[in-house]
Amino acid sequence: ALVSTQRDIDLANLQELSVFKNHINKLPQEFYKLQSLKKFMAAHNDLRSIPESISKCKNLTDLSINDNKIETLPPSLGNCSTLRNLLIQNNKIYQIPITLQNLRLDTIGFEWFLYFDPPQT
Repeated sequence: ALVSTQRDIDLANLQELSVFKNHINKLPQEFYKLQSLKKFMAAHNDLRSIPESISKCKNLTDLSINDNKIETLPPSLGNCSTLRNLLIQNNKIYQIPITLQNLRLDTIGFEWFLYFDPPQT
């Protein structure tokens, strides 16, 4: 698991986490415990989804989840007000949540979607 419940490991101050090419297929709901996380790089894995709890990562500025098997993004991602860079290309995403319009992104990468419908208003 990415987030340990053991008392001897404290990840509360972790600011960057890279799990590039680790064959990870699921992030734990407890992901939100990484309160200081600014950069999360999980490209080239087998992720199928991102937990709703990602919105509790209030310091997240960079999210790189490209080259996975993600089909949908949680609407709560739009609540990550500090998010500036979102790389989601080469997934199976077919629709972007309308809540992403709340973000002030500097970079968004969403090339190579298999199917794509624009957000519905």
